[in-house]
Amino acid sequence: MNVKLVLALSLFAAYSVADAALIVQSGETIAFLGDSITYYGNSRPLGYIHLVMKGLESVGVKATAIPAGVGGQKSDQLLERLDRDVLSRNPQWMTLSCGVNDVYHAHIPGRKGVSIADYRRNVTEILDRCDAAGVKVLLMTPTMITEDLENEQNVELEDYCAWLRQVAAERKLPLADLNVVMRAEVVRRRTCEHDARNKLTWDGIHMTAEGDEMIASCLLAAMGVDREKEATIRRAWDAYRQGIIDNSNGRAVCAGDD
Repeated sequence: MNVKLVLALSLFAAYSVADAALIVQSGETIAFLGDSITYYGNSRPLGYIHLVMKGLESVGVKATAIPAGVGGQKSDQLLERLDRDVLSRNPQWMTLSCGVNDVYHAHIPGRKGVSIADYRRNVTEILDRCDAAGVKVLLMTPTMITEDLENEQNVELEDYCAWLRQVAAERKLPLADLNVVMRAEVVRRRTCEHDARNKLTWDGIHMTAEGDEMIASCLLAAMGVDREKEATIRRAWDAYRQGIIDNSNGRAVCAGDD
């Protein structure tokens, strides 16, 4: 079944600036650096990286994606492979998504998280290296860890998100505030008992098709795609999704598809 863009209109309203210019131009390359959420955003045909690129194409921007997501990674590991996986490929843009595992792994026996102090150092060095290389960065706040607002890890994650918002403001970087949008959607669902089950993730962390659309919508809006283009992007996503379904003989192609 087609997954509806139930969040798109509100996301574009929340993130778009009237008459904002697109910050990504045709011919440019976008690297997507992150963890397993980013990895699945490319490995699944309906992942958010594919949706972002289709969305840009639908509004006349033909860019190229460099997928750079590796499962289980934290900010220190992203920093370690930044040169190899991103800077060596000379992109014009890079989206940075990290923080979930920095917090989550601290609560898993045998694993180690990354403190907020170390996270700040790691992300600051990533941003400094990108700046030195002439790579522009679009920051993403991390998505929730389970769709439970009172979860201890989500409470802890708020400090990481708050710091990213501060850095984005100080450095004048575009920001896709995924965490605040996801939290708002979880609150909204609480008011509808029939709609209260997890919808944005299939295991509490990794995105369903609806979750990938949430991320893609936020990223496109942060790139300057205004709300008036929402219908155009919806049609492009619907056509792309239908083509995937047709090629898979009607089988579900992404976790969370009905």
